[in-house]
Formats: sequence, structure tokens, C-alpha cells
Amino acid sequence: MSDFEDDPELDELLARAGDGDGEAMARLGTICLEENLTAKAREWYHKAREAGEPSAYYGLGSISQSFGQNAEAVDLYEEGIAAGDDDCYLPAGQLMLLVGRVEDAIDVLNRGFAAGVSLCGTTLANHYLRGGSRREAESWFRRAASHNEPAAAHVVAQIAQANDTIEHAIELHAFAADLGELDSLVAADLLADWRTDDPDEMYALADDGDVGAMVSLGRDVAMAGDLSEAVEWLSTAAELGSVRALTALGDAFADAGDSVEAEHWYRSAAEAGDRLGTYHLGRLLIDEGRAEDAIALLESSGTAESFMLLDEAWAALGDLDRAEGALESLKDLVASIEPPALLRS
Repeated sequence: MSDFEDDPELDELLARAGDGDGEAMARLGTICLEENLTAKAREWYHKAREAGEPSAYYGLGSISQSFGQNAEAVDLYEEGIAAGDDDCYLPAGQLMLLVGRVEDAIDVLNRGFAAGVSLCGTTLANHYLRGGSRREAESWFRRAASHNEPAAAHVVAQIAQANDTIEHAIELHAFAADLGELDSLVAADLLADWRTDDPDEMYALADDGDVGAMVSLGRDVAMAGDLSEAVEWLSTAAELGSVRALTALGDAFADAGDSVEAEHWYRSAAEAGDRLGTYHLGRLLIDEGRAEDAIALLESSGTAESFMLLDEAWAALGDLDRAEGALESLKDLVASIEPPALLRS
């Protein structure tokens, strides 16, 4: 491992690998793979497999898959499943679908979902959706969502948005947002102020003092390019106590290319406790190269989106341990969330 000198972690892994530790061998393979040392990675994974380490099959399978050797990759993933590595279920099922082994894929994905790999459920849902089996697809989206799979939770919320009450859609989008689905964080925010699709009705409601209508109207006008009218409606809504109006003002100025004014309004929203405003401010700070400011903003937030941004911010500063720690915190958060009763009904 002359490519990685003076690294205490690697020294420890090499020592453990020399003592026959298959887990250390597999970890060395992964490090080599991350550094694009594919031949060396394959060598370590083979050693790990010989030492009885189940995760070696996933590493070897991923290498074969990256070279387009799909049949070989599937065989390796299946061996990994047999050896007890649950991480092999998803890529095995996905590749089986790709090469036309549909029945085998369905079996593997079902077993993977039963083993706790929630993305196997989402993969099955998308398979049935592509095949036109909408009812079966929706059933799998709900099952995956009830196991805290973010993408599936977002789809279930979208289905509710089209077919159910706004209140149910907001609750489901809020759940998906808690799991880290950013599109649902935005959707929940938009639906909270939604009143009607009729522009004349929206103007009438806003003229009568409906704050939510003012925010929706301000957003629509801003998207149409009329910043002046948008600011008028949104400022009035903010004065009447709408925190979401503060974030919407930030969006309006950001879309207009005024990052200074956008930052002002996002910061006002963040200080008022708005999650979306906090996220947009953190995103803006990172994009401007102000990772330390973003970290100071986000470290106490404790939300999925804040952990996602913290991972990015720490990585930008070169602190990969803290970046990884943010992702671990995100995993812990997602695992702790209780699905809403709507998914259990």
C-alpha cells in the first residue's frame, strides 16, 4: 500500500489484514476502489473472500458491474446473499431485472425487503409501475414508505396529493421530508398555503386578507417574473406573521439573481424556525464557499436536510470523518422516525 503512506488507519487495517482479518481486507479493498485502484481493490476483495468475509462479494460484484460484466456481477451478488451480506440483495435484483431475469429478480427483491432493505420495495414498485400494474406498484410504494424509505414516501405523498385530502398529503410530505426527501419538504411548504388553482379566486382571497393566498400568489407572480408585485404580496404576508413568506421572499430574490437580498430573507426565515428557509440559507452559504458559516447554522438543527448539508460542508473543508459522522446521524434519525398512521391504515 505504498500509495497511502503515513496513515494510521491504513497501518491498523494492514496489520489486521496481515493477521487474517477478512473485514479489514474488505475495507482495504473499498479504500483502493475509492482511489480508483481497481486491480488492487480486486486483490484485497479476493483475499477477504478467501478469509470468509461476506462483504467481499459486494465489492467484487460492484467491480464486475462497473465493467459491464453483469452476469458475473449477479453471480457474485448471489454468493454474497448466500454468505449473509444483505447489501447484495438490491444490486442483484436490479441487475436481474436489467438482464431479463424477472422472476428471479422479484424473488430476490422480496427476500431483500423482508431482510430490511427498504429500497428493494421501491425497486419492486417501480418495476410494477413500468409494467402497468399500478395497484401493485402503489402497494409496494406504501410498504416501502412504511419502512422509512424516503423516495417511496415521496411517491405515496404525491398519490395522496392527487387523490386524497390536502391535509393527508401535507402529513405524508412532512413524513417524507423528515426522512430527507427534499422535494417533499418543498411540497409540504407549498401545500400549506395552497388555496385554489383559479388565479381570480386567489387574488380575491388575498385581497380579503388570506395570508396563505398572499404567499401562494406572491410565489406564482415571482415565478412569472414580476419581482415587484411578488415582494408586495409576500412582504404583506410576512408583516401579518407568515414565516413561509420570508422563505418565499428569499426564493424570489434568489431567482432574480440577488443573492445578498436572498440571504437576508432566508436568514430571517431561519431565525424564525422555518426548515425550508434554513435549508436554502445553508445551501446558499455552501455554494458561496462559506462552509464554516453553513456549519454554524446547521449543527443544532437536527433535521435530515441539515445533516445532508453538513456532510457536504464538512467534506468541502476536508474533514471526511465529520462528514461521515453527519451521514451516520442522518441514518440514526431516519431509523428513529415512526411512520404516520396513514401508512398503517
